[in-house]
Amino acid sequence: SDPYISIYGTYGVPVDSPAQSVADVERLGLRIGGTPGSAYTLFLERELKSARLVPYETNDLVLAAMAAGEVDGFAGVREFVADIAATRPGVRLIDEPFMGIHQAMATLQGRPAGLQAIRDFIAEIRAEGLLDQIKARHGQ
Repeated sequence: SDPYISIYGTYGVPVDSPAQSVADVERLGLRIGGTPGSAYTLFLERELKSARLVPYETNDLVLAAMAAGEVDGFAGVREFVADIAATRPGVRLIDEPFMGIHQAMATLQGRPAGLQAIRDFIAEIRAEGLLDQIKARHGQ
């Protein structure tokens, strides 16, 4: 199906960081905190060249490490990073995403009725506002 939701990974950095873009994170070789096993961390493990991913078990540890100067920024889902930037003085969001996850549904190839059922279901939950309700419930 077409994607029914898109989730983006972004960076949070100290307000005085010279990094203004995703390219700056690489160009400057920043140390970026992240939690192991998350989709954005797995992506960064494959894609970072000059910047370095520093793993921490929890987001709280990542944020403490940034406050202590152990890392130069952190990676996360846009809504999480934006919330941290809005509620913690000294943190800002790099708005540009470094990755996107476009979630969709699938069925076996050659099953047009199944694909149409999926498309109808997605259209129905969009029209009923269910996707918006789920996103709101989970702070997305």
